[in-house]
Amino acid sequence: MFKRLSTQTKTFIFVTVVVFSFTAILIRSFDVFLEHQHRFMHTRSYQHINIFYNYVLNEYQLSTERMVRRLQSPDTLEAFATHNRHRLYELTFPIWDSFKQDEHHSNVIHYHLPNGNSFLRMHEPDKYDDNISALRVALRHIHQHQEPIVGFEKGVYALAYRTFTPLFYDNRYIGAVEFGTRPDYILDRFQKSYDLQGMIFVQKNALNLYQEQDITPLSIGNYTLQFSNLSKHDDLIHQLQTIHYGFDNIYGLEIKDKIYNLYSFDMKDFQNVAIAKIIIIEDVTMVHNNIDKHLQLMHFVINLMRILILVIVYFGFRRMMRELKKHKQPLQ
Repeated sequence: MFKRLSTQTKTFIFVTVVVFSFTAILIRSFDVFLEHQHRFMHTRSYQHINIFYNYVLNEYQLSTERMVRRLQSPDTLEAFATHNRHRLYELTFPIWDSFKQDEHHSNVIHYHLPNGNSFLRMHEPDKYDDNISALRVALRHIHQHQEPIVGFEKGVYALAYRTFTPLFYDNRYIGAVEFGTRPDYILDRFQKSYDLQGMIFVQKNALNLYQEQDITPLSIGNYTLQFSNLSKHDDLIHQLQTIHYGFDNIYGLEIKDKIYNLYSFDMKDFQNVAIAKIIIIEDVTMVHNNIDKHLQLMHFVINLMRILILVIVYFGFRRMMRELKKHKQPLQ
């Protein structure tokens, strides 16, 4: 059947196949390029958010280091060494008061004795002499090794970011001071700096979060939600439950007409063990819509070029054949 076709028709079919093949490759190459750009942008956002996350933690550590230097005055160390609780509270109160006023949700300054007993809680000065080292690995570690440690720690009811500093008086270890803050200050920093919201999930076996509350915990896998500042898309959490979200470093999620990127980071204790997850959520709907519009426009332009090329080839070839026939007749 193909042999019966005229030379003109055969040539046009060949040109059509070449044009369609070339434009198909061009469209696919453009799609692959955009997919690569998507991954690149997501990876870059993840890295940028990770840098800011670590910056916030380092910023808090520097803040507590300044407070510790203020606490290590001779009078304060003497009051702690001589177990003068009232004097220690008076000397520490101005520092604790300024510590509470910062942007870190800082609310804990806690002195610990070498035997594991609590000596002074600035937030609960009437509660002391209870031994909590059995429940807190970090306390046992600092009393044993007498070196500063920092990291997220599982308390009885909540996760906290804590720094522990050993204190010495007359070259004798007299105990440690602990600074603690709620980790949701990290979410606040992301919201204030980048208008990004997020959630913090803690390992289920880490806390008795709802022991004294008539609340059903919201869990995903082995993690329970502890903090969230979501306001625009509260149904996102329930969607994550439905799809059995696995806390991937980068995860894309579509809900109704919205597209989100979820960036997950480990929250580690002083032993560098992950005990919680923080998820930062970025609404990338506008970015994706813009990319889709450019993709649709490119597809339209390429298809239009495809049609124009075929039209030009078809009519150009017909004209050429007519000219050839005109020149052929005189020769005959």
